[in-house]
Amino acid sequence: MTNDRPSPAMLMLRMFGTIFFFMFLMSMFWNGLSGTNMFPFRAVIGASVALTILFTSVGWTVSTAGSKLLLKNNEEYQDWKKKGGRPYWDSLGWPINTATPIERQTGLAEPEYPPGMTPPDHHQYQCPVCGCRVEKQIDICPLCNYGADGDSSAYVRRWGTSPPSSPPQCSGPSCQPKPQGWRPVS
Repeated sequence: MTNDRPSPAMLMLRMFGTIFFFMFLMSMFWNGLSGTNMFPFRAVIGASVALTILFTSVGWTVSTAGSKLLLKNNEEYQDWKKKGGRPYWDSLGWPINTATPIERQTGLAEPEYPPGMTPPDHHQYQCPVCGCRVEKQIDICPLCNYGADGDSSAYVRRWGTSPPSSPPQCSGPSCQPKPQGWRPVS
């Protein structure tokens, strides 16, 4: 199973870049306002590295420990973790983590959609073959037509579980086909 989430190293690099950008702007403003070089470039880099390490270590520790403590009996959370979910890294927002919410949830990147074919934002599931957003957990994919033939092997390969069961079939006497012209007795 592939995992299309950005790596932690890439996320830390983006975090450093974001912090550095703001620290550099603040140093330029402060140095320009005061007419001094109070915050030299190497101090901006050092502070950016220190803040990246601080934010990452505290954030990772709190979110990982909190998740283990609060969600240890949650089956859905445990399945998400087994499939590559990362409590801290997947919680980071833009501009650090540019993955879409569905990519953070499933680890599968969305495909490039043809013009006029983009699914609505409320579709919260993904096709196990191409990653297209679909409305229901088991649905016919509008992009690759997965599910049209009833084969669920790609679902099992992607998610590692059997697909949700269909509603039970009716087997009682009230479910038998009625003869033509039948009507209930009143």
